Amino acid sequence: MRIWLFLVISLSFPLFGAEPVNFCDDEAGWPPYYYHPRVDGKPDRSKIVGFNIDLMKEVEKITGLKYTLELMPWKRCLDSVANFDKEKKYEAFMDGTYNKERAEKYYLTTSVYETHEGIWFSQKKYPDGIPITKFTDLNNFSICTILGYNSDIWYEKYQINKTKKFVCCPKDPLGALKMVSLDRCDLLISSLEPIFGSVAIGQYTIPKDIKGIPLIGAETINFYWFVSKKSPRAYELTTKYSQAITILKSNGVAEKILRKYIPK
Repeated sequence: MRIWLFLVISLSFPLFGAEPVNFCDDEAGWPPYYYHPRVDGKPDRSKIVGFNIDLMKEVEKITGLKYTLELMPWKRCLDSVANFDKEKKYEAFMDGTYNKERAEKYYLTTSVYETHEGIWFSQKKYPDGIPITKFTDLNNFSICTILGYNSDIWYEKYQINKTKKFVCCPKDPLGALKMVSLDRCDLLISSLEPIFGSVAIGQYTIPKDIKGIPLIGAETINFYWFVSKKSPRAYELTTKYSQAITILKSNGVAEKILRKYIPK
């Protein structure tokens, strides 16, 4: 009860400079978390829908903070938010994972959602399944990565030799899956939900020989919203967003929204 009272009271105070918060995110999309809806198989780029969009509507009700969201190349989005003091355009971005470099440039909210790490391989090459039963087995295979992916964390997280180089760099998961299918690399490490979500909304079709399975022993991956440390209201924004997300996860609203896109 005291925690809830603190959250309600703290969220009730007006935020310095209550102009809308301009978010950016990757133009490639990240279904089911955000994406352009498809009409007759083609993306309607005038609209953005998904879990994050529905969640933000609830966050707005709690915080009173309006927002905008624009999609662009991922690296440009990250750089623009990091340099908010100079560009004064994009103050935050969604759908990122933690690393030390990002923590130096941005404040992280509490975890917004989690995904499950998977490995994607070709059943043409490995008809009996890819022989990976522990993290160190990954060292036996060539691994694709995607432009802008936070793949450096794999070295420590999955016990990959630091001398090993990843095969780079398609701009989106479909490009990487095609590389796996064409035997340019043995596998792709990528969260299961966004790729299955892309297939579900008709954004793309996975090559028929490609299969995705959970990476044995991998922990869930936390995704956050990031606020530029160069924003004069960075701490206030991060705090209010974190409090609102905590409320929505605690009262089951966030879970209900997620199940709209990813049924159990």
